[in-house]
Amino acid sequence: MGTNVYTDEELLEYLRKADKLTEKYLTKKRYKEKKPEGYPASGTYAERFGGWTKAKGKAGLETRAFSYGKEYIKKAFMKAVEEFGEKITSVEYFIWAQENGEPSLKAVQTNFGSFNAIKDELGIEKNYRGGMQEESNYFYSKRFCRDCLYFKDCDIELEDCEYYEGDSID
Repeated sequence: MGTNVYTDEELLEYLRKADKLTEKYLTKKRYKEKKPEGYPASGTYAERFGGWTKAKGKAGLETRAFSYGKEYIKKAFMKAVEEFGEKITSVEYFIWAQENGEPSLKAVQTNFGSFNAIKDELGIEKNYRGGMQEESNYFYSKRFCRDCLYFKDCDIELEDCEYYEGDSID
């Protein structure tokens, strides 16, 4: 059994062609299902480019990994505060951001260090409405994908989820 050796550009071209074959957002699962015979395995992209999403980005395809600046995140956060009030919880923000296509809770935490840190920076009083333990239990009882952050409150295994592209956050 021979091993094919592809150039980076050949791999990216295969990925672009596979993207055209699918009518929806190209996930690893869809790639595996739709790729014609002879196309590289999805793991080849992860090995060569450091991850599936990175390979898609290099190919110029849509990815669900976004980078937001601090100022943009602050503006988005204030929109959520307008809707929920200054006592907004991290769970409320998480769901709001997902529904509105705004920076994720993970983006807030990455850029500011914590959910409460952005509140400090914006002069919003920190709160523990409902108790942190209750909120934590709700938040962490859900399974969700790191790349797309869709809540997984169903029986579908993450690897079979059409939105799943990487490791889960548990």
